[in-house]
Amino acid sequence: MEPAAPSPRDPSPPNTEPQEMTLNLKNFRRPGEKTFTQRCRLFVGNLPSDMTEEDFKKLFSKYGEANEVFINRERGFGFIRLETRTLAEIAKAELDGMMLGNRPIRIRFATHGAALTVRNLSSVVSNELLEQAFSQFGQVERAVVVVDDRGRPTGKGIVEFANKPAARKALDRCADGALLLTM
Repeated sequence: MEPAAPSPRDPSPPNTEPQEMTLNLKNFRRPGEKTFTQRCRLFVGNLPSDMTEEDFKKLFSKYGEANEVFINRERGFGFIRLETRTLAEIAKAELDGMMLGNRPIRIRFATHGAALTVRNLSSVVSNELLEQAFSQFGQVERAVVVVDDRGRPTGKGIVEFANKPAARKALDRCADGALLLTM
């Protein structure tokens, strides 16, 4: 079906102006996405020394609720944890390099302080089995079996815990001897 031609009674040309689309980012979330995890935490550097916590929150307010905010005004950096990884990715993409005062701010994902690398995994270990095996030590935010560029397991995995005590417990247990993953 072809588009309708302009009516001879309406001499105005069709609207060719680019139209703006508005999204409510606060409700933007992938189905099943975990909230307020370590993976949602951003490091923000090169902040002006007069930046207040209130200003910092306002800068990120478009990206939803934040449940952890920290600023070191003397050293010009801060941390913020947003609700989801998706919102954190959008905030990073939009705000990294933005000029605040006379300096560009730098945004990076904060390092995950409760992550462990696991080695010598069998090729039959799945993400689910890895998560199940390590959940005995505490809440697991994410467990991933690392694969090569062809999708084959490399024998390594990454387990991200919700907190450091759980990661320490798992590390101590593995230091005592091998942790066997059973199906």
